[in-house]
Amino acid sequence: MRIGILTSGGDCPGINATIRGVCKTAINYYGMEVVGIHSGFQGLLTKDVESITDKSLSGLLNLGGTMLGTSREKPFKKGGVVSDVERIAGIVHEKGIPLIMDEAHGAHFGFHPYFPKNSNTLGADIVIHSLHKTLPSLTQTALLHMNGELANRTDIREYVHMLQSSSPSYILMAGIDECVRFVGERSSDVFDNYVKRLESVRKRISRLSVLKLIETEKYDRSKIVTAVGNHDDEDINRFTGKQLYDVLKDKYLLQPEMASGSYVVLMTSPADTDEGMERLVSALEEIDGELAKRDKYERNNSLARYIVQDSDTYQYILKDKKERDHQKNIYIYSPSETKRQRLKKGCESVEWKMCGGKVAAEYAYIYPPGIPLIVPGEQISGHFVKNVRRYLEQGFEVQGLSDQTSETVCVVRNEM
Repeated sequence: MRIGILTSGGDCPGINATIRGVCKTAINYYGMEVVGIHSGFQGLLTKDVESITDKSLSGLLNLGGTMLGTSREKPFKKGGVVSDVERIAGIVHEKGIPLIMDEAHGAHFGFHPYFPKNSNTLGADIVIHSLHKTLPSLTQTALLHMNGELANRTDIREYVHMLQSSSPSYILMAGIDECVRFVGERSSDVFDNYVKRLESVRKRISRLSVLKLIETEKYDRSKIVTAVGNHDDEDINRFTGKQLYDVLKDKYLLQPEMASGSYVVLMTSPADTDEGMERLVSALEEIDGELAKRDKYERNNSLARYIVQDSDTYQYILKDKKERDHQKNIYIYSPSETKRQRLKKGCESVEWKMCGGKVAAEYAYIYPPGIPLIVPGEQISGHFVKNVRRYLEQGFEVQGLSDQTSETVCVVRNEM
């Protein structure tokens, strides 16, 4: 079997170690041929690839960055959030590489032209659908589809048998059967009504004055992405996506899927009722009306419960952005060396405002997307401190810290 590996998006520590671990396991344990793709997805288009061998992985652990290079370019993204699967499939198939699609949030794709096409019809060799995310099914139910000749069914079944429980839940399996039967027998009328409800919701949200409906050309319209307006990211007094998330959850008992600094994602499904959609839109209309009545300062103090009125923090965040963007975390120790340093010197918990220049002894990250802001062994920069304090002030939870209150970070103790 031949597999391809690429790195895309922002650089972060540990990528080369991950590449090395994946490739060595694939080559030495499974006997696979590994193809390295340079410069992210752009390398797929330009066919900038190389064969990876044990020899090419030598010495990789001590190198920063990524041996394959990375890119923030999105060559398959046409103004939206759904990839051009058909084009990707054509490119990887030229190299004899199977395309595995994690289409967890797209189990409803293909049942109506209002939604994107299903990757099973676009050339993907293996497609994973989480039924419970967008179809009426129990939590933890999913399907793995295998298509074409590149998907080695014998190997896949072997891996599944290695990982799955020997005592499967027949309740979950029955739920899958019922979900498949439901969409198979009633997909036409169910999805027609679902689309009508979504269009009605979108029309009403699009009329709001402060909250904005975000839509693009290639977009899964089952997700309702609502932004809180075009505010300066440096303004800690703005109404944030996290605060909109909390108001919807706590006051209106509506559970959004996720929140970012300036928007929330609201997931819907064919099982949502007219009453449920009405509750959502009415809540957004009421929140929008409250925001529209107040100027920026007033509305953030009336609805945002997590704003920190701290002049020192405010000035800390509003410092020159250009200077901050050039301050990066410096890699001092490898993760394994960090463990040795912790044993040798010990570690201590330090408040955020005092941790600049110290070496982190633990991870810190925001989920989503789950990418570490800092990893053990990195020297903590002012840029990192400012970002973390801003996230905390906006109500986000910084995860990975030993301090459950998120008030301190564990660092390697300085030698006396």
